[in-house]
Amino acid sequence: MPAEPLWILAERVLIQQILIILFSNALDAMERIPVGRRRVRVRARAAGDGVRITVQDEGQGIEAALLPRIFEPFETHKQNGMGMGLAIARRIVRSHGGEIRIRSHMGAGTTVSFWLPRVTHSGDQPRV
Repeated sequence: MPAEPLWILAERVLIQQILIILFSNALDAMERIPVGRRRVRVRARAAGDGVRITVQDEGQGIEAALLPRIFEPFETHKQNGMGMGLAIARRIVRSHGGEIRIRSHMGAGTTVSFWLPRVTHSGDQPRV
């Protein structure tokens, strides 16, 4: 039996921007891994009264000391990074009434997930 559709009410372009940021970060994290072994997993699932979207890479991971500040503007561990991507993603998620989290282990990859409130197909309004 197919899964029940997961509905959110959101600015489509802004949600696309979050996914572009997360995919770009995942691909950057894996640039030293041979192409045939690079993996990015994306999942969307019901989570309480919302939807959780998860992007997981198998890259180098992020230093633990950086994680508490990772969503702050200009925080980066990339040599050529500006440190704005995750700050922008957090702002978009919060503007939609959601939350964003990150877990990372050096040498074992990073998982970023964001939660957005769910609506029924009948057109309920989200908490924005």
